[in-house]
Amino acid sequence: MNSGYEKHQRDYTVLVVSIIGNWFFSDEFAPTFAYKANPIFALVEKGVFYHLVNVADYAGTPEGYFKKNNYEDFKKFIADKDKLLLRYRKFLDSDHGDILKSLDELHFCMKAFMSVSMIVTYAPEYIENLNKQSLDLCLNARVRYEDVHRLGMNLQKNLLNKLESQLGLKKDILEYLTTSEYSKFVKTKKIPAGLDKRKDFLFLEYSSRGEKFYSKKESEKILDKIDKTRNIKTDIAEIKGNTAYAGCVKGKVRLIRLITEASRLEEGEILVVSMTDPRYVPAMKKAAAIVTDEGGIMCHAAIVAREMEKPCVIGTKIATKVLKDGDMVEVDANRGIVRKL
Repeated sequence: MNSGYEKHQRDYTVLVVSIIGNWFFSDEFAPTFAYKANPIFALVEKGVFYHLVNVADYAGTPEGYFKKNNYEDFKKFIADKDKLLLRYRKFLDSDHGDILKSLDELHFCMKAFMSVSMIVTYAPEYIENLNKQSLDLCLNARVRYEDVHRLGMNLQKNLLNKLESQLGLKKDILEYLTTSEYSKFVKTKKIPAGLDKRKDFLFLEYSSRGEKFYSKKESEKILDKIDKTRNIKTDIAEIKGNTAYAGCVKGKVRLIRLITEASRLEEGEILVVSMTDPRYVPAMKKAAAIVTDEGGIMCHAAIVAREMEKPCVIGTKIATKVLKDGDMVEVDANRGIVRKL
């Protein structure tokens, strides 16, 4: 099985990832997966969030599940989660007057959906002998669960902003709490010293030992070992990826790091992004081509590019590091190559 870490940019928050990260090493994980997860790392640099996950976990979690469960077990598992999904959808549309109670419900659901997300997202890609019935269940469920975490993070941000306003705290600060810190905050309404500085830099490890903070100096040593893209040369003229939809176009690069920047993309530009989700569709419609760091043939960018019939190169690993706003490039999605002009 492959090993080593991959670095992914996400529109996540420390609080959400802390909930999910700690779940991997909780007593709730073992009954579902016959698998031991590797440590997970969270990194924040200048307001941009990344997580680093061991490649082995993408195959290990669904394989672990299907080692101990058959199709009938899986069918019941999905049916039970679907009941919670109905409750979740109603909750999202409900009144959230009690902020803390709403956050508890939100965090419970987001954690509960992680297990189904890991299975239905990665089983079709990583398990070669998955039977057709299980494969169909995964593919159908993937559509239903695609937006659960995105919607949850949007609601969490709104609720935390309201809480910050009520308590006279700086806006967008509570999302940098970990779960253990959040529990203390709920009781005391006090925040840790230096919380407002985490937006500039934060490096955290989640493992069976719990949460561990690293200083910037300590993190440099770890990141040099596990982040393969950290010290790459950025002056290269050509990068390679996989073709999601063929075609060849030339245009100006628009690098988008956060969804809040997506409106900057102008008609005919080349969208360069770590990955996409449904929020990026308006920008994808205007783009002449799409280039991503991440993703496989079943990823959101690949599916939407095929629907829109737009040239798309996915899984370059380094596009957002090598390409800059205004660069003129040729996207040769026939060969999976992006070349600076």
